[in-house]
Amino acid sequence: MIRNIFKDVNVDTSKFDINVVSENYPQVLKIEDIGVYALKQIECHAMRIVDFTKLSEEKIAFIREKLAVDIFSELQ
Repeated sequence: MIRNIFKDVNVDTSKFDINVVSENYPQVLKIEDIGVYALKQIECHAMRIVDFTKLSEEKIAFIREKLAVDIFSELQ
């Protein structure tokens, strides 16, 4: 996608190196889970945790519900 944007405006892309990271990063199967994955990855990055293999679809569903309950209880 980035390369296509650069092609449309004729920008010299030789200075840029675009790498798609797919190792050790879980892929999102449901689009509504992308925010939960992003939050957990930010949290893990802040704690210097680099192993994301423990994030699974089942755990993400539980984490989403837990975050919703935490946010709801904060608003009460």
